Amino acid sequence: MADTDLVIPSSIPWDSLKGRDLEECLYWLLDDMGAQDLEWRHGGCGGGGADQGRDIEATFYAPSPDGELEAQRWWVEAKGRAATVAASVVKTAVTNSQAHTDVDVLVIATNAQFSNPTKDWVAEWQATHQRPKVRLWERHHLERMVCRHPSVVVRLFGSALSPQGRAEALRSAFWNRLQLPTGMDLAGCWAVREHLELDVETVLALTVGEMANGDVADRPWPMTASPERLVNLLVTAVTNGPHLLYRAQRGGTAMLPIQRAIAYTVMVSLVRLPVAVATYFTEDAWSFIKGESPPQEFQRRFLGAIARHITDELADVCIGDCCRVGAGGRRVTRAEITRYYKRFAMPQQPFELPREEPEDDDRAGLFVFESHDGPCNAGLSLDGEHRCPLVAWDDDTTPSHETLAAVRTILLSRLGKAGLRRGIG
Repeated sequence: MADTDLVIPSSIPWDSLKGRDLEECLYWLLDDMGAQDLEWRHGGCGGGGADQGRDIEATFYAPSPDGELEAQRWWVEAKGRAATVAASVVKTAVTNSQAHTDVDVLVIATNAQFSNPTKDWVAEWQATHQRPKVRLWERHHLERMVCRHPSVVVRLFGSALSPQGRAEALRSAFWNRLQLPTGMDLAGCWAVREHLELDVETVLALTVGEMANGDVADRPWPMTASPERLVNLLVTAVTNGPHLLYRAQRGGTAMLPIQRAIAYTVMVSLVRLPVAVATYFTEDAWSFIKGESPPQEFQRRFLGAIARHITDELADVCIGDCCRVGAGGRRVTRAEITRYYKRFAMPQQPFELPREEPEDDDRAGLFVFESHDGPCNAGLSLDGEHRCPLVAWDDDTTPSHETLAAVRTILLSRLGKAGLRRGIG
């Protein structure tokens, strides 16, 4: 996909991009380019105080021929202008930089342009001076660069992003900074979803966002994927889950939305794919990725935690009309139970929330009990020796094919009773 499909450069207010605004644009552009040790010399205030020859300092690390990383120190000067930048301004900036031997690259950036004589002077000066390397970034350079870095545009010029660009920016923000889409972001993408090209990383980012700031009953993103892409989404969610949870824990981000999104992706796969396919790509997900896989014990524990999340969540909603299993409290309300199965309906299916009497919002799941003589309303063959798999769970048990197959049976049975099974299973 072309970069220009993501950003509409003409919608960026280049003519008014001066002073602090231009500096901020350059700061976030350098950040997205991978700069380290970024320092905004004005301290974020802009337009005040002497900057001693640069507005922004940054360090880039590039590999040397022998494989070592070499640091390059950059100075960046912002020159917002209504017309061509004066040659004297460029010459002064270059002269000032020579007094500092640690400067490797000097960038002079403008929202306007540089004259040809100025460019010729820089070329002649560079021919006799190895350091610093002088780079002139004009308006058309900046346009091209922000098109390659749409996350900069979403920070500063949201209206300049195309719908595809906004989706790409949400993907980048999640995977690079673990920043979740807002409710407005989610609603906006859903409204134009048929015109977007969403890769599995974007779908997972949107699904985590729904778990935190939206509602997958209204926007069931994994249900929009083709079976082939759903397999890729499943493998992506399972294999990246541990790393995402680790980053969330270290960065102070809530881990529950990530866990819920992974569990939901597994459940959607069980509903929409053949059971053998869904369980195979869940249990053996790491065998389909390149590179070293985590230890088997680690995989077992992670998958066990996800399976336990699935059974706990499904038990909360399934117990509502079960004559075999009961509970002394619930972690979800009746309204949530009623809407729960809508997250597994194809997006085009109509759904009308049944009217119901209000009830107390009792979420304190205290205890669960099971009558071994009662039947299963979801179609499982249970007796005194075979307990409900949603409540008969051993914390040290790896999620088995049988457990996942039982989850699929329960979901399809419930969706059938709710009239939501059309087009799935």
